[in-house]
Amino acid sequence: MDKRTLLVIDDDEIFLSTMEDYFKPRGMDVFTASTGKKGLDICSKQLIDVVILDQKLPDVEGHAICESILKNNEKTKIIFSTAFPSFENALKAIEVGAFWYVSKPVNFKELTFAIEKSLKQLDLEKGLEDLNFLKKKEEEDLELVGSSGSKAKTEELIEIASRSDSPVLITGETGTGKTLIAKIIHKKSGKKGPFVSVNCAALPENLVEAELFGYKKGAFTGADNDKKGLLEVAHEGTLLLDEIGEMPLSLQSKLLGVIEEKKCRRIGDVVTRKTAARIIAATNSDIDGNSSKNLFRKDLYYRLNVLRIHLPPLRERVQDIADLAEYFVKDLSAGKIYIIPEEEKLVLSRYFWDGNIRELRNVIERAMIIAEDRAVLPSKILCAQSAQETELFHRSQHKKPLKLEEIEREHILTTLNSNGNNMSKTARDLGISLSTLKRKLKLFCSL
Repeated sequence: MDKRTLLVIDDDEIFLSTMEDYFKPRGMDVFTASTGKKGLDICSKQLIDVVILDQKLPDVEGHAICESILKNNEKTKIIFSTAFPSFENALKAIEVGAFWYVSKPVNFKELTFAIEKSLKQLDLEKGLEDLNFLKKKEEEDLELVGSSGSKAKTEELIEIASRSDSPVLITGETGTGKTLIAKIIHKKSGKKGPFVSVNCAALPENLVEAELFGYKKGAFTGADNDKKGLLEVAHEGTLLLDEIGEMPLSLQSKLLGVIEEKKCRRIGDVVTRKTAARIIAATNSDIDGNSSKNLFRKDLYYRLNVLRIHLPPLRERVQDIADLAEYFVKDLSAGKIYIIPEEEKLVLSRYFWDGNIRELRNVIERAMIIAEDRAVLPSKILCAQSAQETELFHRSQHKKPLKLEEIEREHILTTLNSNGNNMSKTARDLGISLSTLKRKLKLFCSL
């Protein structure tokens, strides 16, 4: 953190020297001025946290320059000091923007308290300012970008969903913006409670239930305290169940009961609690196919699929790509001016975008890092990726034949990587059990 700055404006040279000697060893940058004019000159050149301002100065009364001090930095905290304390003077000081008021001769304990109080207030204001900025930034980010027909259709479905408390199922490939859609629905619905999200594929099976439903102290080893589940946390708000297709079958029936009865019970508890959490589910897997194959409960599928929003992949939204690229450039620019040449936009529109919007953002960000003269050239990133893939291909063509176990190892690891290390989905894609996959991975690690 930068050093705190203190400006003392007083015509008493001994007092100024004493203030320097007292507060500099305490980690503050101390500036002094013997007249109002000198004090204002320092304020115009230096960001000041706290000003100790004498009411009677040789060239002006202290309260007369208060407005000018605050004009340079409205966050500056002014502490008035005067040898003639009175209620009228104190009131006048507050009216012109004083934060605190002390009497002369100055009691250093009292003055130190006033300065500490001023700095704490600055920290509180800074924290609130940061919070408001983040909130505003998040609200600005909650928008759909583009002009395609699919965007218009999605916006129509969002409006319908925001007027209802029924479950919503959002489907689409990884990186198409499913979480963004859920947040927009939550915001537009005007829910009192928070937006809460959990990735069902990111948690081990034995932890998903504890995370969703919570638990009672002593319910199992390690349950040292009562813990609210996310269904309780999201009360009167929205709970996004991301990658719902990866939820264990044993939990699916329990979730169905929550949706039907609007009640939940912590693990190991006998008390049933109400929850008014609105459920939104999202998945990039073939939930329709999984339901028909009994890999996902049909009754839960029907209950979640009340309103469905399908997000098409970016390659099917070609006319939105340039708009999205421009949006990301602006969002990541930190106030600097960048441009994407038209020929670069054409390159973007012809790319496959296997990772969809998330991949596009990543490419734009990387291109901005290496940009020269503020010209963003995503083609450099895409060409580099393509060259790397080509090199790997040629390398594979010239190496000696692989043994059968090596081929199996590469295939399993490639599938696992493409599924984002989701072992349940990888096991299904490979047509083997989860226990078999874990056994093989353990074997690979020991090779």
